[in-house]
Amino acid sequence: MNWKTKTLLYYSLGGLLIGIAAGIITINNAVEKKSEVDLSLKNGAKMGIAALNAVQKIVLK
Repeated sequence: MNWKTKTLLYYSLGGLLIGIAAGIITINNAVEKKSEVDLSLKNGAKMGIAALNAVQKIVLK
């Protein structure tokens, strides 16, 4: 396996783990507030931008 394939694999797995963690945190917050999660396009875009910012901070230290 060359370095390009390894890089894509590692980043893909990292993205999957971050996504699962974000989902768990969102569910736990909704349960604590006794509310439902609003899965709108606007909120999805906000979560996506927040995730990209987090990854950027990790990668570009």
